[in-house]
Amino acid sequence: MLISIWITISFSMNMVSGSYPGEIYTNNIMFNDEQNVLHYGLGYSPDYGKHFILLGTTTDQGFGAVLHGTAYPGEFYLHDTLVDCILKFHNFGTSYSIMNISIPEIDMIEPGASLNDLFLYDNTSGNSILYASTNSGSSYTEIHSFTQVTLKDIAWERTSGTLYLLGYHSATSTLRLYVSNDAGINFIEYELDAQLQSPISGTDMVRLMPAENGEIYLLWYWLSGYQREYRLYASYDNGETCELVWQYNPLMYEWIDVLWSGNMQLGFLKQSFLWYTAYNELEYSQSPCSTFSFLPVASYSFNVPYENPIYLVPTPASELLSPAGGALTLHIRSNADWQIHNDTEWVTGFSQSSGQGHQEVVMNYLNNPTTLNRTCHILFTSNAAPDTIITIIQSGYVSNYDPFVESVSIGSVYPNPFRGSMTFSPKIPFGEGTISIYNLKGQKVREHPLVRGEDIVWNGRDTQDRDVAPGVYLIRLNTKEISISQKVLKLK
Repeated sequence: MLISIWITISFSMNMVSGSYPGEIYTNNIMFNDEQNVLHYGLGYSPDYGKHFILLGTTTDQGFGAVLHGTAYPGEFYLHDTLVDCILKFHNFGTSYSIMNISIPEIDMIEPGASLNDLFLYDNTSGNSILYASTNSGSSYTEIHSFTQVTLKDIAWERTSGTLYLLGYHSATSTLRLYVSNDAGINFIEYELDAQLQSPISGTDMVRLMPAENGEIYLLWYWLSGYQREYRLYASYDNGETCELVWQYNPLMYEWIDVLWSGNMQLGFLKQSFLWYTAYNELEYSQSPCSTFSFLPVASYSFNVPYENPIYLVPTPASELLSPAGGALTLHIRSNADWQIHNDTEWVTGFSQSSGQGHQEVVMNYLNNPTTLNRTCHILFTSNAAPDTIITIIQSGYVSNYDPFVESVSIGSVYPNPFRGSMTFSPKIPFGEGTISIYNLKGQKVREHPLVRGEDIVWNGRDTQDRDVAPGVYLIRLNTKEISISQKVLKLK
């Protein structure tokens, strides 16, 4: 596929998440062909950069526009703000259509909940207008206006359905966050932490990355020629207080982008593009939220004509099944043939056992009558791509007629989220047990013995009486017969 559309003024590279876990798209990857002609490319990865596929090329800097991922397989948008043109890509970037936008000037778009839903905004004369569209922008409705506010960024959190807007309030000279839980009709306004109030003009920018459990990450970056700096802040109260969790000064010829993976364990993906004379290299590294230490994932050289790899990447919709029998969807991304092999008795079959390219396969499985977890290893083979094995676990039943198990619970937890302290009322009919509190690294920060009929108060401190950091913690009730867990959120 060859695409030659617009010439943009400055180098722009960004990456976005697609629908499936691990699916990312990126733009403006540069490389030289055999005649040493500079090209720009649009790329796709099914697995957070482990495989990189060059989808399209042009000799113009046509991919300098902004990418926007959607919640639908293989669908994403490319928006050129210079000419207000929007392309909608289909089939994992192999085809596209041009959207007819009737609004004179659009500063930013953001895909919504349904296939063709879009949020659009434009800034005019110090005010901003937010629009909604149900047909990819061909027609639109004004849903909210902001007086004396210039909008800077927009983000739609797919899991919760929350809409976030970042804006500069000219009357107070402050950056503010606007949060809507009804698709942009009503907003709650928050003033950002003082640490983020300086980057409000020029080439200083702040980007929103809402995560799960109400956590928000804000990527601040300062660009001035070859002098650049990136800072990542975490917030648990809509930006009113922030914690600096990562800081980076790129190399002179390095351009980067940072992407929230949508998973607390996988954390963030960093895309680095090293660009200078006759040498272009793309690197990916990944960091869990618990450490913010980026480790290499893959590297690709573009100083010679690039050849796409043959890949086979299956991803289950869930890696942990309930005890009840049912069906599980397997997302298969591949540019080769593939076959499925399985010898597990409790997996009864697949909607198809072989195929070519991208497919969704339904796996049927029986109920687990035992109280123990059981594991299934599914082998995927190909005549061209390397073999892949995925592991799926099905949990075991706990008897509904066991009076002890039925009456054990962590009980009410209040408040959640909390700042100073929280109280929970565990229920245990007899025997002994403990309440343990873990952070997301799996480290135990506190433990309380269980006394039947007594409430437990946690003051947000560890065993050394140190105030623990804001974030998500796991409350686990343990007895000889059962273990029950519940997440809580500590605010700053």
